[in-house]
Amino acid sequence: MSRNGNTFASFRDLAGEVAASFRGTDGILDGEIVCLDGHGCPQFEDLMFRRGERFFVAFDALWIDGEDLRNLPLLERKHRLRRVVPRSTSHRLRYLNHIEVDGCTLYRLACETDVEGIVAKHRGGLYDTRRQLWVKIKNPAYT
Repeated sequence: MSRNGNTFASFRDLAGEVAASFRGTDGILDGEIVCLDGHGCPQFEDLMFRRGERFFVAFDALWIDGEDLRNLPLLERKHRLRRVVPRSTSHRLRYLNHIEVDGCTLYRLACETDVEGIVAKHRGGLYDTRRQLWVKIKNPAYT
């Protein structure tokens, strides 16, 4: 389901596999649907043109097993998320780790490796659904 509450009918198979892989009773995860290349890098065109296998990459959690996590700092939410996402790459539910690095260095690396960009959240930030708490910095040269 999208952040606007829209159900993606074309991702039913993926949703079923993600639910089967989830190692908890219930949850609301924040993430992206992506197609990954052989190196694990997202390929936006493959997703757009429905080529390749799709994955749900989870990077945050709002709710897990009856507990509202939105008032916890990001790093604590990610710690809880790590517990319910399989560690094996054989699943279509994947965990995206938090990277502690200088933003300029990460941006430069994103551009050098030709990815779409980076998303930044404050490590201690709470999850506030009333306002956007992340920043997306696009790679202007992304092919």
